[in-house]
Amino acid sequence: MSRLIARFARASEMAYLFLFLAMALGSGSIAQAGLSQDRSLSQTSSQPKTSLKQGESKPSSDPPPGNATTSASHSQDDSEKPSFADLVADTTRLEGLFPLYHNVEEGELFLELHPDQLNRLHLLVMSLSQGVGSVFLEGFPLEDFPIVFQKRNQRILVTVPNTHFRTQGNDPQRAGVERGFSDSVLASLEIKATHPERGSYLLDIRPLLLTQDLPDLNPVMSILSFAGQENRSYISEVKNFPENIEIEAKLAFSGSGSTLSRIFLPTLPDGRAFSLGVRYSLSRLPELSTYRPRLADNRIGYFITAYQNLSNFSQSDPFVRYIQRWHLEKQDPTAALSPPVEPLVFWIENTVPHEYRETIREGVLMWNQAFEQAGYLNAIEVRQMPDDADWDPADIRYNTIRWFQAFDSGIAGMGPSRVNPLTGQILDSDVLINADVIRMLTRETDSLLSQSRSGWSPEAERMLVDLPGCSQTSCITETIAAEAAGVEGAEEDAQRLLQELRSRSNFPLNHGPRLSCTCAACTQAFQEGLTAVSVLGNLPPGHETVQTYIHQYLRYLVAHEVGHVLGLRHNFKGSTLRRPEELHDRELTRREGLTSSVMDYMPPNLAASGETQGDFFPTGLGPYDEWAITYGYSDFSHLPPQEERRRLEAIASRSTEPELSYGTDEDLWAEVGPEINWFDLSSDTIEHSQLQMQLGREIFERLEQQLPRAGDPPERLRTQFNVALFYYFRQSRALLKHIGGQSFNRHQSPEVTPFETLSLEQKERSLALLEQYIFAEDAFNFSPRLLNSLAPSRWFHWGSSPNFQRVDYPIHEQILSLQGGILRSLLAPERLRRLRDLEMRTAPEETLQVPDLLGRVYRGVWSEVLESRRVATNISSLRRGLQRQHLQLSLDMASGRVHGTEDSRTLARYYLGQLEEALTAALRREGDLDTYTRAHLRDSRMRIREAMGDN
Repeated sequence: MSRLIARFARASEMAYLFLFLAMALGSGSIAQAGLSQDRSLSQTSSQPKTSLKQGESKPSSDPPPGNATTSASHSQDDSEKPSFADLVADTTRLEGLFPLYHNVEEGELFLELHPDQLNRLHLLVMSLSQGVGSVFLEGFPLEDFPIVFQKRNQRILVTVPNTHFRTQGNDPQRAGVERGFSDSVLASLEIKATHPERGSYLLDIRPLLLTQDLPDLNPVMSILSFAGQENRSYISEVKNFPENIEIEAKLAFSGSGSTLSRIFLPTLPDGRAFSLGVRYSLSRLPELSTYRPRLADNRIGYFITAYQNLSNFSQSDPFVRYIQRWHLEKQDPTAALSPPVEPLVFWIENTVPHEYRETIREGVLMWNQAFEQAGYLNAIEVRQMPDDADWDPADIRYNTIRWFQAFDSGIAGMGPSRVNPLTGQILDSDVLINADVIRMLTRETDSLLSQSRSGWSPEAERMLVDLPGCSQTSCITETIAAEAAGVEGAEEDAQRLLQELRSRSNFPLNHGPRLSCTCAACTQAFQEGLTAVSVLGNLPPGHETVQTYIHQYLRYLVAHEVGHVLGLRHNFKGSTLRRPEELHDRELTRREGLTSSVMDYMPPNLAASGETQGDFFPTGLGPYDEWAITYGYSDFSHLPPQEERRRLEAIASRSTEPELSYGTDEDLWAEVGPEINWFDLSSDTIEHSQLQMQLGREIFERLEQQLPRAGDPPERLRTQFNVALFYYFRQSRALLKHIGGQSFNRHQSPEVTPFETLSLEQKERSLALLEQYIFAEDAFNFSPRLLNSLAPSRWFHWGSSPNFQRVDYPIHEQILSLQGGILRSLLAPERLRRLRDLEMRTAPEETLQVPDLLGRVYRGVWSEVLESRRVATNISSLRRGLQRQHLQLSLDMASGRVHGTEDSRTLARYYLGQLEEALTAALRREGDLDTYTRAHLRDSRMRIREAMGDN
């Protein structure tokens, strides 16, 4: 029981994981949606031309009437049904996009569908309007897809048309395409009555909204052992407008409350039931007459709407890719600078605290700097939502900066948008900012790291040092398995969850790139910076510098999320703009940018000891941001398509300029280049990492000197130590990426190859710093006083349970687990394969060969043993632990348990042979060694001999 309660205490660290699950498990309909009624394209433009657009309808394809007997039978049945007038007699008619009939008391809701509204494209958007504070969060996007209403066999089908495959309008393949690719029929609605004069159909849409699971929540609920409860669900609000319908539903769920659900839903007052608010927004897709889709370019990072043009046999690549962007036009397209016809308006939700509204406004308006480069004057406006506003922020007619409440979710913010699937036009967006993150920053004793036994969740450790080739999917699934391991009742649920994930090939990429800062590592990075600032300056939480940090962070976060809703993807090369010595030159960074893009995951910009502190986060956009907006939004509507393409190519061809470099999520996950990284900074990441590790050591020294203030929580020092230690180890990630890495670019220029090798000097510097700051004997020397002061929280209630396994700080477990992670990453099979390949791509004098790496690590880790050939040397406990981990890795490599190359296997055996000889030599003088060291050396030699078959 105590172990189970301890697991509950870790729920806050894992809550954000289920956001990925909700996204992934709720994506099946999107992944298979399509436009089968008419997949046609215009021959003269890049715009889709389809018969399923607004203003058009197809005649009913119902089968012809049967014989007279059948017709008479139908007439008799129809006469027994309630009439249209009878069904709506006690309802209120709401005029708008579709006439609605609502009876609040009875919960009835009917929709009137006219025959000329059949087969027209509409967009259905679903989001959470009420969450539970963890896992399911207010404002979280669920699903959005196009739908058409089709009449078949006296029923109305709700169909997601297939937009992925299209043909030109006169292509004879059109019929074959319709037969070859399926639409997705999500629901079938009974026609309750037909209006005798208008010929319109009356539909009861309550089942569609309450029981059909259009948001696709049931897979997650099933794993959590919850099921929907129709008799507790209801429609709470209905609003009808000329262009859209807004319906709010409260969906109830109940269950036995599995162990897994109790771990991930700690906020419920009773774990057996909860309700979610789901906002359904239905609107017409806009006409295609004035919006001109813009073709994507791989050198510039935009989200993409793609389809296959099956009429085009002249291109090897059948895909047509449009960037996702707003329909923004200049009042005067020929003017160098012109106001837009209609600006983009973002509303700050009235729930945002007053002290942060101006900071949020600045973050949004930061993008006008980029739009001016694209020729727009005041392209974006920010307005404040009145306290007495009669509209809802979830209404898709309004783009809002929303302030949502959560409980230790780890999410900083999100930037979801709704997009026309035919053209890529962005129709609506919301920026979501987590109020809990700001609260954690203002209360420095809170930490996402402090809940677990060791101080970090497994996922956090993977974020610290990603193994080469480690995908986000594998990291998350491993984390789920680790959290459930050994917890009674949770392992089976976790396995079901993992099977569901593995069956969905698009996880987590279906929604993930449209969201920002959805992992705890992001929030941890910001928290690390504030801890450093507070400890180094011995500042109280309300100090002016602390407040400056918080406001700069919030402004940067908002700008990052607004970049997403403008269509931009991450650019993880953005942080490499400045040399280390330029980072704190405020005059330079405010004039020309601290980074080339705010679309990077940037760490706090912390000055070294004795250096003047610059801005913690960017206060303006960078050159990449301006360039990307220029490509996406420059107004060429007055020019013919061929001239637009020429000008766009001229803009994109600037990609070879260093400050316009671009690398995004899939480049990051491939672990190919050290400059494509998150939480790094400066053009010399090796030097910056060294400076930050030195800063980390200074923080440890300050913690030795600083006692908690009177009234501070007793766990304050432990939290600060955890955060500082994580920050220290995080720097190793940039160093590791230089070993086996290579520079990668998307330039598409014949003068520059996509891959460029790194210098041997960079690899040697990285290895030297890892040896000095991570593996060295004196890397971690903490005083007994400090370690004995690291007390944990002892509160015991929901959301804050004490740890039943370790109360004192597990220093060996902590250091050795992180050292081991770095060692495993350094010697990972994929890294060794890349080093082997680089031997053929690199000049001999610049090559770091696999034997060089393995030999250097061997000599560094076992230096005490190798040196003992001359003089006996006792080995400390941390070094013994590191040596055991290296020995096990070497044995696994030599035996083939690690699936590396044959070269790595034979080299591992070679160095094990050398180590066995060195251990034998050291043991000849074992009388001069302490018992710890003698036992360690004997055991190590025995393990090698047993594995090598030498008794």
